[in-house]
Amino acid sequence: PNNGLGVNWTAVTGTWNPLTNKARESAGVANSITRISGVTTYSAGRMTCNVTLAAPLDCGIMFRGSDASNFWVLRGTVEALVNYLDLVKVEAGVATIMARYRAPGFVAGETHNLEVVCRDTEINGWYDGYNLLRVFNSFNQSAVWWGLYANANTAARFDDTVVYK
Repeated sequence: PNNGLGVNWTAVTGTWNPLTNKARESAGVANSITRISGVTTYSAGRMTCNVTLAAPLDCGIMFRGSDASNFWVLRGTVEALVNYLDLVKVEAGVATIMARYRAPGFVAGETHNLEVVCRDTEINGWYDGYNLLRVFNSFNQSAVWWGLYANANTAARFDDTVVYK
């Protein structure tokens, strides 16, 4: 797909557009999602994206989504001044952190590679080439949406987004 958010992308919530050939959510909408459209028909696979983090972090890659209220996200976030990498399940609009890694390397303005690998009920979250998170969960196991996620974060940037079967 076009990683500048040209063809093959569909904004689900928020206003997504390219800025200097990097994707961004420009309206500051909470739980904003854009998804790859017309390209993926599979729920198992691998997605990788270079994410330039911006305060307040809370941005990452969305996968196994079926609608704006049911999806998974691998995200960088900050809580009580501590930076984390989270695997989050959003079911019926309720977000639940399923796995968490304290990630002191998450600094606003830096770019990091986030990757998720899904096989059956197993989900692995990768950060800069390291497999740091793993969960086993069947929620939305057959959902086929893959995309980008930003929670009211207009300064985050997404580049080199690739989904593999």
